[in-house]
Amino acid sequence: MNNDIHRFTGSGPHGEAIEGLQLTAPNGTVAKFIDRGATLTHLFVADRDGTLDDIVLGYDDPAQYFGPHPHVGCIVGRCANRIRDSRMMVDGATFMLVPTHGPHHLHGGPHGFHTQRWDIDADAMQRSVRFTLDSPHGDQGYPGNVHVTATYAFTADSALRLEIVARCDRVTPINLTAHHYFNLAGATADITDHMVCIAADHYLPMDTDFLPTGTIAPVDDTIFDLRCARRLGECLISNHPQIRLAGGGFDHHFVLGGTGLRFCARVDDPTSGRQMSILTDQPGVQFYTGNSLDTVGKGRLRQRAHGGLCLETQAFPNAINEPAFPSVLVHPELPYRSVTEWRFDAASKAPTQSRSPLRRSPS
Repeated sequence: MNNDIHRFTGSGPHGEAIEGLQLTAPNGTVAKFIDRGATLTHLFVADRDGTLDDIVLGYDDPAQYFGPHPHVGCIVGRCANRIRDSRMMVDGATFMLVPTHGPHHLHGGPHGFHTQRWDIDADAMQRSVRFTLDSPHGDQGYPGNVHVTATYAFTADSALRLEIVARCDRVTPINLTAHHYFNLAGATADITDHMVCIAADHYLPMDTDFLPTGTIAPVDDTIFDLRCARRLGECLISNHPQIRLAGGGFDHHFVLGGTGLRFCARVDDPTSGRQMSILTDQPGVQFYTGNSLDTVGKGRLRQRAHGGLCLETQAFPNAINEPAFPSVLVHPELPYRSVTEWRFDAASKAPTQSRSPLRRSPS
């Protein structure tokens, strides 16, 4: 083990063992993980003055990740997002999943991957942390045995990369994502001054149960056109019915064009100068502005609505029940694989105008 990786241990609320690892990137960026939920607990990134600050929401005591919380920092699955009526059909057979959100199934169920103790190990040569988990047949109602490997690594240019591979022994839906809450200004501010750009020409309108209606709608001439960076504070007060439905903000799936690892989204905090670009090979990204956040986080600070934002790269929600959506069914002969990268930088001064590489959206 070298200075780039540090191992630590702790205990849960009932004496459960907690294992953790800390990675340091070539440029000094620091990431800390624990085995519970394969959770990213801290991410220290420099601002324009070179000062490191933690830009992800979480808790001071690792034991707090054992209690109920809004999926902070963890990997969720076997299927991220919502499945209508907790019901799905696979190979002609109907399966009932464990409900989480009213009658619907959310983020893999109440005992989904975010609640599990993953095996954790490190590779000093690769500056990486590898998590592994076995999900048995019938887990939360899903068919088939699934073996998952999730590897976080710092690249040579200090980007944080997550690669997830899942193998099954029979056809089953798999849709995994990392549920990080980011606040580039640090824990003492909200996200209203953040500038956000998402490379999506379409999004999925939702119904009153936060499930997609099945329509793939263009973002043109709507508040959902984030192809040019917008200040979030202006978006959150929009009178658009979908924004009001979500509780005063975004909780919507954006449809990404293209294939392979490509630009997905960009977030800028003008105050600190921190900038985050996200690349992914997934077909979409769920953008959530923490509309219902209400938790006591690090430093005993209460994180309220809009205290952080999530950009969860993933397949479409409820895709198992929507024939028009790309399939989330995985077969034994072709493993599931996803890659997401977070790249960080710092601007020398606050931006005076949008710098999105995409075309300008209407005001």
